[in-house]
Amino acid sequence: MPVITIEGPKIADLAKKRKLVRDLTDAASKAVALPKETMVIILHETSPECVATGGGNSSAIAEERSLHLR
Repeated sequence: MPVITIEGPKIADLAKKRKLVRDLTDAASKAVALPKETMVIILHETSPECVATGGGNSSAIAEERSLHLR
C-alpha cells in the first residue's frame, strides 16, 4: 500500500483539497500500476506561523516582503 504524504499550508477550500487527493491518487495508481483503493494520502497542514526558513518565521518573512513591494 503506497503512502503519499504532503506537507504544506492549510487548504481551506474542501473542494480543492478533494481534487488534490483525487489527482494524487490517480497519478500514483497509474505510476505504480496498483488499484486506487490501495493508495493512502496523508495531508499534514501547517499554518504559516509554524514554519520558518532562513532563521525567520514564514509569515513574518512574507509580511516583510510585501512591505518592500509597496
